[in-house]
Order: sequence, then C-alpha cells, then structure tokens
Amino acid sequence: MNDLSAVPDHSIGHDRTGGAAMAVCRAWPREVLPATTERFGEVATLLGRGNNGCWCLYWRLASGEFNRVPDRPGKVRELLAGDPAPGLLAYLDETVVGWCGLGPRSRMGRLARSLTIPPWMICRCGA
Repeated sequence: MNDLSAVPDHSIGHDRTGGAAMAVCRAWPREVLPATTERFGEVATLLGRGNNGCWCLYWRLASGEFNRVPDRPGKVRELLAGDPAPGLLAYLDETVVGWCGLGPRSRMGRLARSLTIPPWMICRCGA
C-alpha cells in the first residue's frame, strides 16, 4: 500500500474488487497537472507495485497484450512521453493525491476492440 500518511484529512478504502488501496480526500486538490515523464515518480507513487498491478494500462492495451507486457512501469513511462499526456495528477499541498487516466478511445486498445462497450454515438440535434 502506498504511504498516504502525508495527505491531510484522508481515509483509505478499497475498490469494488478488493484491489489496490486508494485515498479518498475530503479536501480539494490545489493543483492538477498533466502526467509527463518528469512526473513519473509521482505516477509510480500512486499506481506502482513493481511490475505487478495494472499500472492503469488495463484499458490502454488489448486483452492479449495486457498480460504479456514484461515491463509495465516502462510502458507507462513510454506513454508519459507522448502527447497528449495519458492522465492528470492532482496535488494537495505539493503531495500527489490523485490520478485520472484519460485519452482518446482510439488509444485505448481494449475499448477500441470491444464488442460489448460500443463507441459513443454523436447526435447532431437541430441540424
């Protein structure tokens, strides 16, 4: 579990599957910045457990590729070097407290190939 003792006024919980611990802050982050290569240490603080865990790659890789990635931290570092940034980091008093992975569906391998989660429909109302 990551050391979140420096985060003021927080509680620790678990996701629905009983997986990774996460912080639920009752204070708003003071700053939100793009996750870049320079901030890999902060990303690793929130997502990392050596090469184990999903490293927030689950949706980004096709299902067959996900289990074959030999170096998940390296893959995340590679994504952080890209443009646009693959996520955002939230800071509270200079301590990283949150991560939000995001990006176009075309860069989410599992979603791009999904038959059960179809692409969003664009409605041109009033055209």
